Amino acid sequence: MTFIQSINKSKSEYLFINDYGNPVNNKSFNKYLEKMCQEAKIPRITSHAFRHAKTDLLLLASSDIIYLDTVILLSP
Repeated sequence: MTFIQSINKSKSEYLFINDYGNPVNNKSFNKYLEKMCQEAKIPRITSHAFRHAKTDLLLLASSDIIYLDTVILLSP
């Protein structure tokens, strides 16, 4: 049993699901992020910022540029 399976009590194949067991979409996730940013009194971010953060961290870790290109192309 993987860690994700142990915390995913709904037995869904998705990590992030809504109350109905469906995968969370970008629009609802961004709406949630906006609410959390307002509550924390920080600038608004979107889910796309996580993609940039991942890329930046890989670059800072001196990742292979070919691998980085592959990761960026495969990411949704």
